[in-house]
Amino acid sequence: GMTATADALEPLQTALHRFRQRLYTLESGNTACYPQDDVALIADLTGLVEQASADGVTPVADESEAATEAAAADPTDAAQPIEPVTRSSSADENIDVEEGSIVEIFLEEATEVLERCDTLLNTWRDQLSDQRLVQNLQREIHTFKGGARMAGLEGMGHFAHSMENLLEQIAENRVEATILAVQLLEEGCDSLNLWVEKVQAGSIPNTDAAQARLEKRIDSLHSGIAAPIDEFEAPAVAAPVGDTEESPAKEVSPEVPEPVRVSRRPGRADKNRGRRKEPPRQIKEIPDKPSAPSDDTSPGAQIRVAADLMDKLVNYSGEVSIYRSRLEQQMGSVRHTLKDVDATVQRLKEQLRKMDMESEAQMTSRYQTKSDAGMDSGVKPNQDSAEFDPLELDRFSNMQQLSRGLAETVSDLLNLHEMLDESVRSAENLLAQQSRVSSDLQEGLMKTRMTPFGSAAPRLRRVVRTAAAETGKKARLELRMAGSSDQLDRNVLERITAPLEHMLRNAIAHGIESPKVRKKAKKPEEGSIAVTVESEATEFVIRVQDDGAGINLGAVRKRAIERGLLDKDAEIDPKQLLQFIRHSGFSTAETVTGLAGRGVGMDVVNAEIKQIGGSLDIESEEGKGSQFIIRIPFSLAVMQAIGVSVSGRLFQIPLNSVAGVARVSPAEYTALMASESPAYQFAGEDYPLLELEPLLDAPTEPLDSDSISLLMISAGDFVGAFRVNGLQGHQEVVIKPIGPQISSIPGILGGTIAADGQVMLILDMGPLIRKGLEMAAQPAPAEPVAPRQSSRKPLVMVVDDSITMRKVNSRVLENHSLEVITAQDGVDAVEKLHDRVPDLMLLDIEMPRMDGYELLQHMRADARLRHVPVVMITSRAGQKHRKKAREAGANDYLTKPYQEPELVEKVGELLDMQLTPRRED
Repeated sequence: GMTATADALEPLQTALHRFRQRLYTLESGNTACYPQDDVALIADLTGLVEQASADGVTPVADESEAATEAAAADPTDAAQPIEPVTRSSSADENIDVEEGSIVEIFLEEATEVLERCDTLLNTWRDQLSDQRLVQNLQREIHTFKGGARMAGLEGMGHFAHSMENLLEQIAENRVEATILAVQLLEEGCDSLNLWVEKVQAGSIPNTDAAQARLEKRIDSLHSGIAAPIDEFEAPAVAAPVGDTEESPAKEVSPEVPEPVRVSRRPGRADKNRGRRKEPPRQIKEIPDKPSAPSDDTSPGAQIRVAADLMDKLVNYSGEVSIYRSRLEQQMGSVRHTLKDVDATVQRLKEQLRKMDMESEAQMTSRYQTKSDAGMDSGVKPNQDSAEFDPLELDRFSNMQQLSRGLAETVSDLLNLHEMLDESVRSAENLLAQQSRVSSDLQEGLMKTRMTPFGSAAPRLRRVVRTAAAETGKKARLELRMAGSSDQLDRNVLERITAPLEHMLRNAIAHGIESPKVRKKAKKPEEGSIAVTVESEATEFVIRVQDDGAGINLGAVRKRAIERGLLDKDAEIDPKQLLQFIRHSGFSTAETVTGLAGRGVGMDVVNAEIKQIGGSLDIESEEGKGSQFIIRIPFSLAVMQAIGVSVSGRLFQIPLNSVAGVARVSPAEYTALMASESPAYQFAGEDYPLLELEPLLDAPTEPLDSDSISLLMISAGDFVGAFRVNGLQGHQEVVIKPIGPQISSIPGILGGTIAADGQVMLILDMGPLIRKGLEMAAQPAPAEPVAPRQSSRKPLVMVVDDSITMRKVNSRVLENHSLEVITAQDGVDAVEKLHDRVPDLMLLDIEMPRMDGYELLQHMRADARLRHVPVVMITSRAGQKHRKKAREAGANDYLTKPYQEPELVEKVGELLDMQLTPRRED
């Protein structure tokens, strides 16, 4: 062989140096000074190769290039299986630690490459004759192949090389560009995506079987025979939501919701009351991430930053904003103090002037008195005194000297005041400049966290393709944008992607019909699923719509009646009926194979959406399809908000939800509220009058004697006018996370810290308006309720922090044919009382978070709950505790320990019914 000598290494080192120079020139974009070929160096390198050949050393050729040349020589041979690569891929292996850094770099690039491939393939479906798309795909797959081989993932590189060969043959018109070819490449990209995920998990995937299938499929394309569409390595597609026993992130109570009792008479408010009237939206296709830069533009320099670091920087920027607000408040206090100092100095100056005048008057009077006395006595005045006025003499009393000194001090204070005023003015200017820079910094950092919704398009399309292949259906996903921007916070997008995937799988499994059924219904064989995104106020709205069979309302109603959620004879609006599918465990055997019960498992999706402060609405038209509407906040970051006072507590409302502010007199407000549908007209639009106090469980305050402030709120499709006790002005606030316990409550967007350190909640007005309109549409609770005609069991709520007491009481009551729900403390009870109003409550006094007295006071202040009988249960037998319970509004009192007959007797008396033990069959 050839010996490595200094003569041989020198040209290689020179060539490597020149190669690095050229790479640097290409990266800088300065192609004008691109170096010319070094003829002498090329000759030296050629000589080395010739010498190596003469010595019997065979240069190692690239296996992939050899395969490419063979394919070019004989297209039929290209479809033959290639010999296994040197690295065994017969079984998943662990990645070598030494290769970790290279693999990590490859994984970052591979994800982006495959996203661009998916985008290009989706475009190529509609433009099969566009050769530029084929060339771009070739470049992307070639990049993937090189990265995989560099990372030691030979199996994946070999698979990508076969895909690249197919694209090359299509580019050279040796294989026709058809939908089958596109589908083959899409499935290949799906397999590469799956393998990338496996590598991220720390193992090397098995690609041999998929490689064989790929070669077979390419053979079929050469022969023109359409092979059946199968997947190389089927991604693990989760069953449609509801067909699995998947546990939601948040524990869902197994208790059955209260049956809905729907009034047969028309409601008080129109169902469209409070809905915003908007012109038709302009809908356009959502672009995915740019597939590749255009030829006439050069991409700017980019860097990769860890997501955790970026989140920390955003938080730090928010802290800077908070401290700046505190400084501004302090500067305001200093300015106010300076005004007080100025007023005090002016007052002191005036007092000194009066004191000087008084002192001079006294001196003149004293001199005049002495002169008059001398004249009367015949004594001749002093010559000096006669020639000089007393004010001109250098004879001053101590008082006069102090007066003059104070006057000079006042003058000095005025000068110091002017200097301080100038310093404060300069500081305010600096703060204003710092505020602008800080705002720009926050905006820039927030832009780095924002990502287009279209970036999730490849993943969502992959879900639709896989689910359609599993069910033997045809479906295509379209992403549209109705608005100016589809930018969304990265964290929010990550959280919402999984629920979207569940909904798309459900749409394929239970919504889109089979091709034969669609053909009979005169629909295209390929079903359509459209995901439309738009921004409304502080919400990002995602609509998932399909053209399938829709939801079988009859099956939903039947199941709701079977579960006791609905009275058999109840009349209910179809939209209200659809909401039942969001309940936990709402499923039937028919829903596994039929079209009914499309919302199976939607409780999991609904719970996840609620955790990020969103909401889910469902619409359906039988035979035409369904629509799921998701509303989620843009971001949990910095926003402009207006402060309001409600029952003495301060809240922040996002400024972009506020349409305007108006003031009315108490008499005018009272007259408006007395009308059948209270509303206030503002800017040509009717805003239903709502009150924040009941929505926030706050006590209602009396009306102001002077004027009442109305805050006009516009949140998506709904508008409303809220009465507030005071407006605090608008400011920039930083949204702080407040934990899952509070953030899951509808109507709360987050928390923030005021300039004085006070913690305030930020209200999400969309859910509050919807809740307010629902409450306004409900009949007044004071109306007499007709005797119970249905077979519904009376509902008893047991509130006790002791698990033993809850279980014992529940067993006793259920044994007497009563339905029981439990709560572990007052806070838990308040949450459950929003959904169901019991016929009776057994309430313990001593509990954490909220005790029995507080819960009872809350109930008696709420019009919905004040009629519920309450039995207080405690180990305290003293008269003062009984008296306090009676004063709070308790109907009866039980002292622990008590006997079962005593409990049953009191419950029967308050429910006005005879309780008998249930027979055991």
